Amino acid sequence: MRVRYRPGRWVAVTGPRTWLLVDADPDAPLVARCWALARAGADELELVGAIAAAGLRTVGGFAAAGYTDGTGQVIVHGPATVTLTGTDGTTRTLTANHVTTWVETRLDTSLATITLSGPAADGPALPLDVGVALAGDLAVELTPQTLAPPAENTPPTAAPEPAEVAEQEPAPERAPVPEQTASVEQAPVPEVITSLPLTFEPAAPTELAVPPAPAEPPTSSTPPGHAELAEPAVPLVLAAPAEPTVPPALAEQPPQAAPRPSAEPLAPAEPAAAQVEGTTTLVTGLPVKPEDTEVIGGTTAVITHLPWVIADDPGVTRARPALTTTAPLLVPAIRCDSGHWNPPHAVACRVCGAGLPLQQPVEVPRPPLGALRLSSGDLVQLDRGVLLGRAPDAAAVNQPVRPHMVRLRSPDGDVSRNHVEVRLHGWQVLVLDLGSRNGTEVRPPADLPFALVPHQPVEIAPGTVVGLAEGVEFVFEVTG
Repeated sequence: MRVRYRPGRWVAVTGPRTWLLVDADPDAPLVARCWALARAGADELELVGAIAAAGLRTVGGFAAAGYTDGTGQVIVHGPATVTLTGTDGTTRTLTANHVTTWVETRLDTSLATITLSGPAADGPALPLDVGVALAGDLAVELTPQTLAPPAENTPPTAAPEPAEVAEQEPAPERAPVPEQTASVEQAPVPEVITSLPLTFEPAAPTELAVPPAPAEPPTSSTPPGHAELAEPAVPLVLAAPAEPTVPPALAEQPPQAAPRPSAEPLAPAEPAAAQVEGTTTLVTGLPVKPEDTEVIGGTTAVITHLPWVIADDPGVTRARPALTTTAPLLVPAIRCDSGHWNPPHAVACRVCGAGLPLQQPVEVPRPPLGALRLSSGDLVQLDRGVLLGRAPDAAAVNQPVRPHMVRLRSPDGDVSRNHVEVRLHGWQVLVLDLGSRNGTEVRPPADLPFALVPHQPVEIAPGTVVGLAEGVEFVFEVTG
């Protein structure tokens, strides 16, 4: 990234991942506080939290931005403006003149430049990677990180070499030609690997070579309607012999699913779905049988037990309790006077809103981060991740702890089998679309709605509404 500013009357504060332009006295304690946070790697929410703690009336306006790993956020208050320039050259301007608090919006990989502006700027653009300066505007040019690995492995002159290789191929005496050809053919490989978040890519050739032998025995025993479960579970093929706790059904399915994922798995599940229309059922008992779901109306099934295994009968899905336990995740936290735990950077309690006294953070088991209130009225506690869809399959996501699975009835098929995932990362609540057919819309409490980019996690704030289809949505709420 390259950060440049033009002189002005406002104060620019830049850190390794956040940038702030604020109308404040450069000698004010607030500026020193924001500088300490920014250079320590704080995000944009922490900077805005420091301003809110001092009081919005102490500043004339501000614009804050944060961006890392292809995602980020900008927040605007008062007369400040933010201009977002996309990689295609299009621009979008954000202002907050129409609100009393601030306007915020999410950023993704389609962004090329972020420009934070005050009322006036004059003079040449000067570099300011990390520091504090009097500025009228602040421009951040984003450099995609995914391009770095290919640059190391692929020389800049690799593009024209295929033509030279083609001319030299008939000459067998030249040994360097085959080596250059190989390097040119392999050049696209790093680009594909670095553009995907999966950690199994380097071992993929080995895993694909092993399964063909055992692929035929499970073919006759595994119901064809559940072939889609095997594809996300491929890495379990090697892990199953080493861990006796892995259910045999999961270890046997991967070889079959690799050849052909299909939409046919919907067929076995539809008879049960056809019998239900209109209410919400919390599934808590074991095992789950078709008759357990015979209730009225488009049912939403909130499944709180795990993991899932497939029964011999393709029409029956059984649940069994987890065979292993996971130690609770520890997070640094501070506590309000009412006993609610909060992230160390918080200035007000996320539950009761009370101010937080100065204290040393301590490590505690992470409390539930809130709940998802479904459009049916039911609550799903965020003590772990959540997978929502028409036929959710825990094998479709990669989480250290199996997520809650929320089954949403969708007679028209607008909701995909695995539609959207909610992840918990430290104190953050992230939502990502799992490549659904109709997409997912996010409606922040103080910003315009936007569509999720498939497989791109986005942090959501309390009060955010996430829509999966017409009449199918949930709200993120913070509860005590």
